[in-house]
Amino acid sequence: MGEFLQDIQALLLKRATRLQYDFEKHAHGYVRTLFRMKTRWESQLDLAIVNTPSCSFRQRVYFHQSRSAVPDSKVYKTFHALKANRILYIFILEPATKQITGMNGKFQAIDIRFFSKLKARRRCSSSSTSTGDGKTVESDTATIDGNINGRAEVRPETKAFCHISDRYIRCKNQLDSTFSESTELQRLATDPMEVRFGNPVECQQQSCAGTTVQTLDELYIAAEISELFFKKIVKRVLANMEQFPVPRVYFPTLKGRKRAQEKAEEDYYYRNQGPAISWVKDIVRTSIVFRSSDEILYFITKLQEDPATRIVNVKNRFRKPSITGYRDILLHCEIDTGIGFQHICELQIHHAIMKDMDKKLNPCQYYEYFRPFFATSSNNTWASHLGLISRGLANDNDSILADLFSQKFEIEYLSGLGELFERRLMKYDWALYAYQQVYEVQLVTFGPTCLETIDTLNHLGRVLYKQGDLENAACRFNKAFEKIHLPGSVSDPHLGDIYFGLGNIFKEQGKEKESLDAYSKSLAIKINILGEHHLSLATLYYNMATGKKQGGELDEALELYQECLGIYGKTLGLDNCNVADVHSSMAGILSTQGKLKESLRLYQKAVDIYKDHEGCRMVEAYEHMAVLLQRQNQRERSIDMYLRALDARIVILGGVNLEVASSYDKMARLYSRHGKLEEAVEMHIKVLEICKQIHGEDHISVGDVCFKIAGVLYRQRKYSCALQVLETSKRIYGNGDDCPKAARTKRIMEAIRKTMLDRNSSSFDSVL
Repeated sequence: MGEFLQDIQALLLKRATRLQYDFEKHAHGYVRTLFRMKTRWESQLDLAIVNTPSCSFRQRVYFHQSRSAVPDSKVYKTFHALKANRILYIFILEPATKQITGMNGKFQAIDIRFFSKLKARRRCSSSSTSTGDGKTVESDTATIDGNINGRAEVRPETKAFCHISDRYIRCKNQLDSTFSESTELQRLATDPMEVRFGNPVECQQQSCAGTTVQTLDELYIAAEISELFFKKIVKRVLANMEQFPVPRVYFPTLKGRKRAQEKAEEDYYYRNQGPAISWVKDIVRTSIVFRSSDEILYFITKLQEDPATRIVNVKNRFRKPSITGYRDILLHCEIDTGIGFQHICELQIHHAIMKDMDKKLNPCQYYEYFRPFFATSSNNTWASHLGLISRGLANDNDSILADLFSQKFEIEYLSGLGELFERRLMKYDWALYAYQQVYEVQLVTFGPTCLETIDTLNHLGRVLYKQGDLENAACRFNKAFEKIHLPGSVSDPHLGDIYFGLGNIFKEQGKEKESLDAYSKSLAIKINILGEHHLSLATLYYNMATGKKQGGELDEALELYQECLGIYGKTLGLDNCNVADVHSSMAGILSTQGKLKESLRLYQKAVDIYKDHEGCRMVEAYEHMAVLLQRQNQRERSIDMYLRALDARIVILGGVNLEVASSYDKMARLYSRHGKLEEAVEMHIKVLEICKQIHGEDHISVGDVCFKIAGVLYRQRKYSCALQVLETSKRIYGNGDDCPKAARTKRIMEAIRKTMLDRNSSSFDSVL
């Protein structure tokens, strides 16, 4: 039993770093190797492979003791079932007691973690679980399913969600209480202002030429000009309110370009008349805080009378509050600039009572966190449901969530729950369950060809793809594709989503040609709807460039990366991690083409950006630069780059870490290759110290490192020291001749002793 566990540990140490960054390429071979090792031992053991608990309904696949090799079909089936989760947990169980046996007494499970390249980057780059800003939380902590108590630990994103939900519920309760206690606020809720202004007028933004806005740049040029006119109008109306106290007026800067892009995609992507960016109406904003309801109603009346202003939409959120419980009045005002175009601006009117509560509670953070999921729902009880979801997730109690889904909800609410479980919580089984319920209702209510039904099919395909179930994901996308052949569908955004989903599946299946074709069709549709510079197009360009790169079409790949770079530069700015990723990808292509100086320059650009944002990817860039410098015979600079990578990795992961040990080992081999043997021994000793701290004095990895140290000592002609170090390896490997490492160590020790008697002997060199 102990030897079997040692063999697994040795295999993990040997392969962990290499596998960690290329899970899909190596994991299948790794699992098969474990099975082969298992059959060599007579101990009656069960090997259980358990997938990560990102799904609520955990699957367990057990392989029982067998003297024969495990059938390939069984291994493949299990591998594909678990592949999407990017993490494997492997446990050894003793059939007699059915107790989990682990590497040591501290943990009762062998926890072997493999991350895809993307997951590894996130893990290394972020360990924060702050939830105060309402943003998606990333963490370097993986979840272990099957700990000592037999209960799964709470995932970081689940902890963040529970924390935010608790604070949100308290915030909403306080805002609702404030409203119910104020007659001033209730008066505004009963005012029929929405009836007075009539139905909302659907207007698109205009460019300076008076035509519909086509790009983000056109929108912002028009907004910058309109901002001056809108300020004059607001000040002019306020000047006519001399009988009231002067209110607080805020003229914030224009809405951020990135947020405008996101809003266009989230709220207006499926509008029949594109591009989506032309429907964004809050680039120019003004906020006014009044002390009484009389002031608010008088101001709205005077604004309506202004000849240069037309109120096209009114949202009285005192009558129907936002999802956070905050209440105000939102006006969309179309102003005539007098120079050939109109522009729609947003005017937020606040009551001082509510505004003071806003400063105290900051409900905006919760609005941004939950808005994508529940802003369109008319269900007012969803806040209480958040408490149920939090309890169910925190206690790992699926029955609570099952009870929640057993209730009857409107379609929009169910769809919001699905997106919440998919995008915030990564609980894909529950997301799939919610979307399936929505689809079944839509199928009966609207029919299979309704665009809402097709959109839900896309959601189902996307979740199945994230789970790694490519066959069923492709089935959903193809089913949606069959139903969407309607007049005018060539420019339908749903069709663009279908092509994008199919492109992702083809890419995973290695069908690069089909993937590129699907991406190209999706790109054409999205450009027609969103314009040529929308942020989502950058992902398509990047995926297409990666496909061209893998197909050997390097020049075409560079052109696509340039398109991607242009969009990121315009929407996110040049100091962004996505820009750095593109620089790194382009540098890799230039390196393959032999353009080493250009490649080195782009890697340096990427490093300069990563320094402030992304530590793990900075390490990778440093290592690539080191390889390029080696190819240019700049040994000292190459070593310096490797040392920078090592220092950065230590800062990110800490000194006692297997990846840090791997970096030390790489430095040792580099020093040895350049004849710097003292430095090589120093690096090997650091590896040895880490292995001892992690695995203990008698672990097989300690023997392997001692063997490497002996090789360097031999080259230094320190034969006695080499023999002493090899004695440690021999003790760890054991004395059995059936162990290849033990037999090899014996042969080398005999060769060293012979060399010490005869310095001209080269027997040791021949063995090495």
